[in-house]
Amino acid sequence: MEILVAEVPDGLSTTHEARHQYDDRSVAVPHGMGSIWFTVIGPRQVVMAHATFGGDQGKVQCCTIEVEPAFRKQGLATLLYLLASDTFAAPVIPSDNRTAHAIAFWNGRTEISA
Repeated sequence: MEILVAEVPDGLSTTHEARHQYDDRSVAVPHGMGSIWFTVIGPRQVVMAHATFGGDQGKVQCCTIEVEPAFRKQGLATLLYLLASDTFAAPVIPSDNRTAHAIAFWNGRTEISA
């Protein structure tokens, strides 16, 4: 398994070439400390999961996360939340824009810290 990571600092120029693939203007959670994109690649170059997080004022929130059905319930989402927490040195808290899967994931949790 490999994890590809792209960090986008807050205030990146709108003309920067990284905006083509990693445009933090699409991050729908506060991201004053920047944003981070993860892609998890498995055997035979299969994309297992991807996620986007924003960090702001001592907290991190998930904008999007998708774990492919064949790889769910194996700890990938938890790993990505822990990596985001570690990257920003802040706890991840639930965002307001949660899917049914995210609501189930956050059931009984209030934050995730590395």
